[in-house]
Parts: sequence; structure tokens; C-alpha cells
Amino acid sequence: MLKILPPILILICVVVLLFPALPGGRALLPAGDLAYMSPWNSVLEPAGLQWNPLMWDALAQFYPWRALYNEALHDGELPLWNPRQLCGAPLYANVQSAVFYPLNLIFYVMDPARAFGFSALLHLFLAGLFTFLLARALGASPVGATVSGLTYALCAFNVTWLELPTFVNVATWLPLILLLIRLALTRASNYLCVAAGAAVGMALLAGHFQIAFYTLFAAFAWGIWTAFELRRSGSRRLVRSLARLASIAVFGFGLAAIQLLPSFELAVLSHRTEPATLAGYSRYAASGLPGMNLITAFVPDFFGNPSKNSPFWGMGNYAEYAMYVGILPLILAVTAMAFDRRGRHKLFFAILAAFSILIALGTPLNAIFYYGVPGFNATGSPARILLLYCLSMSILAGFGATAFTGKWPGRFPNLLAGRMSMTLFVLGVTGFAFLAAGLYTSLALTQIPGMTSEQTYSGLYGVFIAVGLFFVAAAILVWRAAGMIRPSLTAGLIILATVSDLLLFGYNYNVVSPASAVYPPTHGISFLQEFTDRDRIMPINSRWSLVNIPPAILPPNSATVYALYDMQGYDSLFPGAYKRFAAKLQGQDPSPIQNGNMVLFRSYSRRAARYAKYVVSSAAIPDPALQLVYEDEFFVYENPNALPRAEVFRLDPRDPPPTFRWTHDLLNQVELKVMSQKGARLVLRDTLYPGWKAYVEEKPVPIQPYEGIFRSVVVSPGSAPVMFKFEPSSLRVGMYISLLFLAACAACVTLRVAGTYGRRGP
Repeated sequence: MLKILPPILILICVVVLLFPALPGGRALLPAGDLAYMSPWNSVLEPAGLQWNPLMWDALAQFYPWRALYNEALHDGELPLWNPRQLCGAPLYANVQSAVFYPLNLIFYVMDPARAFGFSALLHLFLAGLFTFLLARALGASPVGATVSGLTYALCAFNVTWLELPTFVNVATWLPLILLLIRLALTRASNYLCVAAGAAVGMALLAGHFQIAFYTLFAAFAWGIWTAFELRRSGSRRLVRSLARLASIAVFGFGLAAIQLLPSFELAVLSHRTEPATLAGYSRYAASGLPGMNLITAFVPDFFGNPSKNSPFWGMGNYAEYAMYVGILPLILAVTAMAFDRRGRHKLFFAILAAFSILIALGTPLNAIFYYGVPGFNATGSPARILLLYCLSMSILAGFGATAFTGKWPGRFPNLLAGRMSMTLFVLGVTGFAFLAAGLYTSLALTQIPGMTSEQTYSGLYGVFIAVGLFFVAAAILVWRAAGMIRPSLTAGLIILATVSDLLLFGYNYNVVSPASAVYPPTHGISFLQEFTDRDRIMPINSRWSLVNIPPAILPPNSATVYALYDMQGYDSLFPGAYKRFAAKLQGQDPSPIQNGNMVLFRSYSRRAARYAKYVVSSAAIPDPALQLVYEDEFFVYENPNALPRAEVFRLDPRDPPPTFRWTHDLLNQVELKVMSQKGARLVLRDTLYPGWKAYVEEKPVPIQPYEGIFRSVVVSPGSAPVMFKFEPSSLRVGMYISLLFLAACAACVTLRVAGTYGRRGP
């Protein structure tokens, strides 16, 4: 019974953290942001929260993709292609769609809006459980391992990125990968190599390549460290360990090939393909953790908090620089290195934590990744490596808790020196907290124009909370060092203080909304759904903002939710040819300077409007060529001169004009029937991308580019059915590779189970 108490405690704490998002009708999504945008401002009340552009991505990207995933699977399709944004884009190839991640099936079995909370619950629990098991395997006591699991599950990195699920989904598998690598190498087990490879595959499928890279970097370093620890058994053992480490990587990449090959194909063709330059490196390094933000390791809300009453006034975004693991776990992690020197793996995690901080700060060490890893120059802030810092500190905190809740003999060679050092350390960090409070007051009153005294005092509240937590941590550890409380009571107090601290930090950080408020129907939306049919729309969005909620109208990707066909879009990876096409139509970069992953149509022009049957605007457009067809929540203009989404042309001007009709318009397949006397050319103004095949009368025919980015085929005379079908070779090859490795994994498990059963007998 006692063995299951730590997992139960971890689960309870995660449930408490996420409880606001779990009851029926609630969603872990910031739907209140929609109340400031058209047309939802007509049906939603403003939430009054500070604008958080990173959290907006939960609504702008992840919800539309998960909703389309749910829709496609229920319709019996694989969500490979999204024809509803950017004139069509490969959904599955963008790794953040995570179409092939097994745990994303929760978005199939549940309403997608509600599934966000339960997906977060599942992953945070697994993250805590895997960390608990890793700490136990490394020698931490049950209490210490519980502290490790709780700290990692509730740390700032995981909590602040929850609404962008791919970050946390990848981070979940890191402790399990490290655990299985160590067991596979120390036990020289091929079966555990397969298990470790499966965990690596899950991390790669989970949906974020930058976080997956940091995960694999830590796993590789850990494997090398472990292999060299085992070299004492002989050079042959070292070689075998390195071979097993390589096999783990092969299995992991093999299992994830179904995602990796299409994603690499898209990356080569994407809008983010650019060479690594000195200027680019300077911008990348400058986006790292500001040195003054190191104070947030002790006082997480020193610069405010976008989810609290105090506005966030620090540099960048709160989540990008989140590194808080709790006051007591931080002190325990330091004491683990200072007073408990057993186990060389503690040194590994201390080095990993220090290395992560140096990378996060944007030091020249970043050049190793930026120039040395292909494609890394297109990733986000280097501060995202703080994931490795949070895990390292969680493991070290577990060993600190093990030392304080165990027997003193053998742990502290010089007990008096240990007590004195601990007392001085606690006094030092407590003094630092008071210094932070004074510094905050100074900065807040002198450097924030227009900041009210109420806002200042509200932010100062967070600083005083940190000071109070310092005192609590100091009391527990000093009392224990002085022998005033027993180990069992120390264990309870450490766990209680850790949980209280981290729940106080994370509770209500993430915005929860009624599921009904996530892209609700409106009169204007209903009009577009009824009248646009298969025709495209072109909303006019002149600007975007990272500081204030932008006055957007049908912002990018919202059309995906409503089954509308939009010329704009927002994706971390999409074909660069389309961005160049949109730039040519507008005569300017279609991406706002604040976000290079968006394609907006920033002003009305007849040239751009030729490709949209309906123009949607927040203001009247003085063009007599347009016909106003709706005026309420926004203006909708029909463009009689618009080029249709599909069109047929005569091959010979002397031929009678051909006609066509739509027969099917699915995600991955479009079918039309063309009627012509002497043949015709069919143009489909959907983006041309590798993998699209064309069939005329069920016979394959070549697709010819039209206007550089669209599709066209020559159709034979008569009544000819034409089918465009998305059958990417990269997906087929990746699927075969993944199935091959999956079969190998299944065979290993079968042999393992059969061998175990055979040894035990019937």
C-alpha cells in the first residue's frame, strides 16, 4: 500500500492544480480573448485578463488543429491536409499538429475543447510519475523521489506551457527516457533498449522539435555519462553500452519516422528555411533569458504575472523565461550537492542545470547548436532549455530531501559544520529575498510608466510570498539540522511545503473558460457558412500586436473551426511558396513584424481579392466593384470578378466552353466531373504540394503548376471524372519504417513475456 502512495499523491496534486478545467463544460483555453475580436465580441463578455500572445496560440493553432483532427477521424479520414487555411496546407507534416501521437487520441474520444484539460492532467501525472521512478532508480528515498516527482510535475516550465500542449507532452517523456537508458545500460538489457527507444519515439511524436532536441541532447549526454561510469567493467562493456545507446536512438527515430520524414520534407520547403547568419544568431541569442530574470528562480512573479492582478512588465514573455521549481526544492537541490556527495549522477544533473542556464542566458555556447545543428536557427528562444534545468533541480531536490529525512551518520561527516553551513545558507537566501523586495519596489516605482500604486502593491505581494516561503523552508531545515524534529515529521513538512509553494504558484495561472465560449457560433459566421459554399474568404487584418489584444476580424485559423476556406493562416511550418505568393499579391510582407508565422491580408486590393469570392472587413470598403451582402458583426462583400476555386479552360479557343461540377470535396481528396467536347484544362486553386496526385478517369496524370502555386490537369474529351488525391510518398515511406520498428518492438515484448512465462511455468 505504501508503494502506491507517492503516485496517488502526485495525481491528487495535479488534479488540484487543474481542477478548474476538469468539471463538465470547462476548457483549458483562453476563450476570453475572443471577446475582443470580431465577430465574437457580439456574443462574449470581455474577461479582463492581460493579453498573453503565447497563450493565444492555444486558441489560434492548437484548438483548430485538434478540432480538425477530431472531425477528420470521426469522418473516417486521416487529418493529413487542411484545405481551410493558406489555400491549403499539409496539416500532418507540421509536427505540432501531432497527428500520430498516440495520447492525442483523447481529442478523438472527447470534445476537443474539454480534452485540453484532461490531456494536461494525463501528461503532468506521467511527468511526475516518471520522475519519481527515475529518482528512485538513482538512489533517492521514497520521500525524496516523491519530492522530485512533485517538483517536476508542478514546476514553472510545465505549468506555464500547459495551454500549448506540445511543449509539456514532449517534456513528459524526458525522465522516462533517462530512466530506461540507465536501466538498459547498467543491466545490459536489449529489451530495455527497445523500451527506451519507444520512449524516444513518443517524445518525437509528441509535437515540438525544439523541446524534443533538448530532450534528446540530455538523453545522449546521460547515456554517455552512464557508459563511462560502466567503463570500470572493461573497455568491452563501454563499447557495448555505446552500441546500445545507438540502438536506442535508431529505434526511437525509426518509430517516429511516420512523422519525421513528412516534417523534414515540409521544413525544406517551408517559410522558415533560411541560412544561419551572424545577424540571425545575434537576434537568436538576444532572445535568451535576461540576466536580471535569474531572480525569478527565487521570486517567480518579480516582474509581475500575466494571469494575476499585477501586469507582467518584464522582457519577453513570462513563459519563455519561467524557471521556478519552488523555494524549498531549490534549497534542497543545493544541499544535495553541498552535503551529500554519494552518487556521481548528482554531478551530472548539477552540470546539466548549469549548462542549461548558460544556454538560456544566450551565451556564446549557443553557437554550438545554432550553427552545428541543421535547422536549429529557425527555433524559438534558447531559454526553452530551462526544461532541463527544471528536471535537474527536481532530481537534485529529491536527493536533498533524502539526506534531510534519513539518518545523519554517514551523511554529514562533520555535523557541526553541516549545521553551521546550513544556517548561513538559509540566512543568506532569506536576506536575498528581502533584497529582492526592495529592488522590486525600486524598479516598479521608477521604470513602469503609468503603473498605479495598487498594481505595484499587488506585484509586491508576490515578493512577500516568496520571503514567507524562504522563512518556512529555513525553519524546516534548520530545525532538522539542529535535531529538533524527527525524520518522519521532516518528510511530511518538506512535502507539504513543496506542494503548497508550487500549487500557490501554478493554481489559476492558466486561463479556464466555458467550453461553449470556444469559437461560439454567431450570426455572421452562420451567414458565411451558408453562402460561401466552397468559395474562399479574405478577411482584412491590418496589424497584429504582442502588447495589446489586436482588433482582429476572423483571425487566422478560425476558418478551420467553421469549415470555411480562408486565404490567411497561422502555422509554425507552412509552404514558403504560398508566403511569397501572398507577398506578391499585397506588395509587402504578409507576415506582421511581431509574428513571422502568420499570413495576413493587411489591406484591401483588387489584385489580392481576385482569389477570394468574399471579402470580410471591419470597415466599409469604397470599391464599386464589390457588392455588400452582409452588414452586422462585420462587412461581407461579394466579389463578382473573383476567380473561382475551380475553373475549366478550353484547350482550343474554337472549342465550345467546357463545364464542370463538384462531386466530392474532402480534406485529402477533391473530385470534380468535367464535361468538354475536345478536352479541357482544369485549374484547382488549391496549393500544390508534394504528394498530391491527379487521376482522370481513374488513370494517373501529371499535375502542372498554375500561377506557380496552384494545380492544373489536362482533361480528356467527354464526361471525365477528375480526382485530386493527397498520397504523399514521405508519409508512405515513414509509415512503412514505423510499422517495421513497431513490429520489432512487439516481437521483443512477445519474446520477453513468453520467456518470463516459460521460466515460471504454467
